[in-house]
Amino acid sequence: MQGEGLLRVPGDDGERTDAARNRRLLLDAAAEIVASCGPDKLTTDAVARRAGVGKGTVFRRFGNRAGLMHALADHAGRSFQQAFMAGPPP
Repeated sequence: MQGEGLLRVPGDDGERTDAARNRRLLLDAAAEIVASCGPDKLTTDAVARRAGVGKGTVFRRFGNRAGLMHALADHAGRSFQQAFMAGPPP
């Protein structure tokens, strides 16, 4: 269906579905690289290759490696917070 990637994701501040998908792919790829190889091996080339997107997508989404690292840390923090809040009461 033409234009399918231009749909908006509910509750995600109007982020397009293709942009949301790419963000997930990139953050998952970055997390895998850090977990398996360490943060020193996290490069925009490696993330793009593992995510199956062009390197330009990484730069458009995060600006640079530091922006990617910041987004990865933020994503991990949010995931932890959601898991903590959904868990049993203290």
